[in-house]
Amino acid sequence: MDTAPIQIDSSPNVNRINYKGSMNTHGVRVTVQEQSFILNNTPFKFDSSPGVNRINCKGSMNTHGIKEIAQEKCFILNNTPIQLDSCNTISQVVNKTINKDESKLKKKVVNLSSQVLEPEVINVLRKGLGFAVTPKNLPFENMICNIEDGINNLPLEDKEALRQECSLIMRKAKTPKSNLSKAEQKAFKSLRNNEKIVVLKADKGGAAVILDKEDYIFKMNEHLNCGSYKKLNKNPIPKIMKEVKKAISESSIDDKLKKKLIPSSQCIPRIYGLPKIHKDGVPLRPIVNTIGSPTYELAKYVAKVLKPLVGNTDSFIKDSHDFVNLIKKEKLERDDILVSFDVVSLFTKIPLEESIQVIKEVTDPGTARLAEICLRSTVFTFQGTYYEQTSGVAMGSPLSPIMANLYMEYFEKKDLESYPLKPAWWKRFVNDTNIKWTHGKAEL
Repeated sequence: MDTAPIQIDSSPNVNRINYKGSMNTHGVRVTVQEQSFILNNTPFKFDSSPGVNRINCKGSMNTHGIKEIAQEKCFILNNTPIQLDSCNTISQVVNKTINKDESKLKKKVVNLSSQVLEPEVINVLRKGLGFAVTPKNLPFENMICNIEDGINNLPLEDKEALRQECSLIMRKAKTPKSNLSKAEQKAFKSLRNNEKIVVLKADKGGAAVILDKEDYIFKMNEHLNCGSYKKLNKNPIPKIMKEVKKAISESSIDDKLKKKLIPSSQCIPRIYGLPKIHKDGVPLRPIVNTIGSPTYELAKYVAKVLKPLVGNTDSFIKDSHDFVNLIKKEKLERDDILVSFDVVSLFTKIPLEESIQVIKEVTDPGTARLAEICLRSTVFTFQGTYYEQTSGVAMGSPLSPIMANLYMEYFEKKDLESYPLKPAWWKRFVNDTNIKWTHGKAEL
């Protein structure tokens, strides 16, 4: 957090704000005075002429397009005039408008490929990656398979009743009208048939990102060769299926839940990367899609059992709102230092053996065994090749966030106990840590 001082010049008829330092992500910093603010290192001056309260601005705009207009207590944000009333401060209005505007980023399209895409293609992508195109024909076969899978554990009479009801609904079903124009349909088809590019969701912000397929595969292979994975000669899923079924059958879980947890699908997870467009070089965040895999339901169950054990330390931060409420209550002395840091690639850096030992210390042996099977069964496929993760946990497994928090709580407790000088506070959200240091910069 930038603590650069803001100075007010008390020269006659002038209130001038001078600021040095970096801006926050929105380029806006609100001063101690309600109607004074700084924009991208640009000084703002309040004109104290009779009957005028005008914000004058010179310099470049920030990415949100904030600029002044010559109206009393009024400025423009993203081409929208904002009028302050007696109940609003500039910070409140700016934050509300920016938060509203950021929802539009979900439909942003970022083309980082070498290809120039037609406007119609961009317009289709602007609908969002969650946009569902109406099918030409209703997928009755898939619907029936999904229904059968869903009613698998129900009594026979209930199964038959649901089958009859679903059958009646499907006989009456009609294909909906297309939700794309003819031009958009053509663009969508060309996008699907273009094998030179990949379209992915951005790691943050929800934008649709277009990359050259060759560049994407190169970055993924670069990650897979980092030392945390090893190639496998054959499909490991049949062996994992047997281990999972055996462990569940021998556990103390009630029989009804066992039926739900015992895997029936031999779907192998796949890995993909989300582009970090906010970072130089656009690295990828690896995600392993474990939905439908032999360990998926079991991992969800174990995560639910272990979740109450997370967050019982003084360092735990639930979310950003929790952190804001915390720092509002804290007072900083002149020599106090605020420090923030994080763990790079936390999930792949967590020591597997230590993590398993941590679980054994905090829960019962039966749950610990089920968790260990999930953690040691991280396998996936990429470009037709089977891989096993040998270090850390996979982002994408329901168990991984719980495991990351449990290990970090264990690690920070051990680390803080071994160091003679303690921070005044130590707060952490998963891998992001903030501390208040009162022992001077030399001891930091």
